Amino acid sequence: MKNKGVANTAAAAAAAAAATHFNHTSPNANKLVLDYKNHPTYVLFKSSLRANLTKIKYDGCLQKYLKHPCNKNVASLSDILAKDPKVIEGEIIQQLIEMKGENFSYSTLSVHMAALYHFLSINDITLNRKKLSKFVGEQENKYEYRGYTHDEISNLLSLCDGRGKVIVLLMASTGMRVGALPELKLKHIKRYRVGNNNHVYRIQVYASSKKYAYITFCSPECAKAIDSYLEYRKRIDNSISFDPHTDQWISSDPNTLLITRLFDIEDVPNCSSNFKKQSKKPMHVMGIRAYIVGRLKKLNLRQV
Repeated sequence: MKNKGVANTAAAAAAAAAATHFNHTSPNANKLVLDYKNHPTYVLFKSSLRANLTKIKYDGCLQKYLKHPCNKNVASLSDILAKDPKVIEGEIIQQLIEMKGENFSYSTLSVHMAALYHFLSINDITLNRKKLSKFVGEQENKYEYRGYTHDEISNLLSLCDGRGKVIVLLMASTGMRVGALPELKLKHIKRYRVGNNNHVYRIQVYASSKKYAYITFCSPECAKAIDSYLEYRKRIDNSISFDPHTDQWISSDPNTLLITRLFDIEDVPNCSSNFKKQSKKPMHVMGIRAYIVGRLKKLNLRQV
């Protein structure tokens, strides 16, 4: 498993690139962009968001709005909130029209509108969301929505390493969303024998959530991929082992992740020191997407 530099920081890079979309800035706008994160209204806004990925995306959208020419004479977020709501609506509509003219996707426009609406509403500024949504447009299906065939999944697996096979087979056999993968821990899976030579895993998805937690089972093929990957991990990670008495994978650390970031096990001296850091950090959702989408493109398959 050579470290291919999977884009674990893809979301942050995308947000930074998006934030530079509007180049018409003024000294006041620059000061506003530099100082806005210290403003109490921004702290309230950020604290109201749960997911880190949402925080990154929404922050990039807010930066876009702050850099827009409509805010060239604005010095702080207090000045933004002091505007008449109808004026703010007009500014957001104008920005959506500009973005639409530059062929931004429906999802990008939707997120942009949602981020600004959330920032304003959390600070007690009420806008006409139904009116704003009229300028987002309609979602268009770029791909045929269907399940991948067995042959397509087989071809995709042929381009994956051990960790990648676990990722693909978990999503294909359990139907779990990609966002559930990073927080899966070793303690969330339990091995069950089915028949004489096969076994599956019972998996707790979103185990830390009281609202969204649920149980699912993977296929025997996926279970074998998990075993193979953990056997590989065991060569460098002394905290995990297989207990033949309980027929389960166990770890001395209850927070051991099922899927870690990439590490180069062939370079043992460097891997030993780096693995301790990497194994405690969950994979980034955008990194997983980049990994899968890159291989789908090689196969000329639609992206998920």
